[in-house]
Amino acid sequence: KEITLEEMDDNPEMDSWVMKDTTISELIEDEKQKLLYVFDYMTERCFFIELSEIITGKEMKGAKCTKKEGNAPKQTIDFEEMAANSGSLDLDENFYGDQDFDLEDFDQEGFDIGGGEGGTPFEEEKF
Repeated sequence: KEITLEEMDDNPEMDSWVMKDTTISELIEDEKQKLLYVFDYMTERCFFIELSEIITGKEMKGAKCTKKEGNAPKQTIDFEEMAANSGSLDLDENFYGDQDFDLEDFDQEGFDIGGGEGGTPFEEEKF
């Protein structure tokens, strides 16, 4: 099963799992079941989860990490630096070259926007 952050499938016949609506208890029922959590698709960063033991009759407030291997990789993006630099971006409104556009050069006839044969596309139909 794949659990997505957002609804990805609009087909009502297909089961889809969304993070905000799915609990781990819906996915894991038996000891030794495993999950793979991919939290960064761009750099393929993920971690593995395995249910090691089920203790019946005991209520826990949360999950407990019983084994850890390796070290988390160094962050490849400095989010603080990125946030500081984002304020200095030049978001000029003429980014796409609209300063070179001249309405006089626009050929309305080629787009069938009135003025051509057959009148305007918004004429009322007569029954």
